[in-house]
Amino acid sequence: MHLKCLLNPPTRPLRADPFLSFRIRLYRFLSLSLDSYLMTRA
Repeated sequence: MHLKCLLNPPTRPLRADPFLSFRIRLYRFLSLSLDSYLMTRA
């Protein structure tokens, strides 16, 4: 889904849609925390 957005950027800038950027930042934060969680458990 995010790769599709990167390959086909919307006509509107990301600043015009703060919720989308918030979702992307939340997704990155969750993926990083999940990676660190798995690393500590390993």
